[in-house]
Amino acid sequence: MQKFRPSLALSICTLLGLAVLFSLGTWQAVKVGPKQARIQKVNERFSLPAIDVSDLRGALIDNEFRHVKWSGELVEVPPYRHFLTNKKGEAGYHLYKPLKDNTGKVLLVNYGWVPFEYDITQLKWPTGPISVRGYIRKSVTALPFQPDNDAVNNFWYVANLDEMCAPFVNNNLSCADVRLILNGDETAFPLQGQMAIKLPNRHREYAFTWFGIAAALIAVFVGFGLQRGRELAQENNK
Repeated sequence: MQKFRPSLALSICTLLGLAVLFSLGTWQAVKVGPKQARIQKVNERFSLPAIDVSDLRGALIDNEFRHVKWSGELVEVPPYRHFLTNKKGEAGYHLYKPLKDNTGKVLLVNYGWVPFEYDITQLKWPTGPISVRGYIRKSVTALPFQPDNDAVNNFWYVANLDEMCAPFVNNNLSCADVRLILNGDETAFPLQGQMAIKLPNRHREYAFTWFGIAAALIAVFVGFGLQRGRELAQENNK
């Protein structure tokens, strides 16, 4: 019968590694349920019919993915160019235009996606009072190593509303803390409905990954322990 003789250093390192791996696996496993509940809530909210923004319960920011109607007039400024892909993964710009309601509040509206080569100066924007329908999305913060927004040249990598709304705030206008994504016409530029709304729930996969690495570590530990046991037994038999 082979003897299992792992070294003390290997045993300590393995135990520490297993503690970390099982902690990470457990951490991901407990996040599966809450994430699934959030996905279900988002799907239910997204399926509701559009209502006037004044009829919403609670703050705008607490109603993300809810379809609403917003009325006002477009502010005459060039559209914000937000660098982002469409549903097919093609690179281009999402165009935002500020819409000001009768109270003076400004809401940034995503009018859709265009490819880089598209001449946005040919677009005809509505004038006068209009009403739009779309769903609410929150502001976005930059990820590590993501380029900074270039407000001077109107090139935006991140839909950060604090930065995008700065010109209006500086002119004593209030700005909504959310943005509105139109999801209607997908046949002409700018293409609407190009923002992904599916929230992935990969915590179960991550949990299996960490537990799988832990199992592999145990297998390696056992293998080294048995090998060392054989080597020690051979030395003792000499």
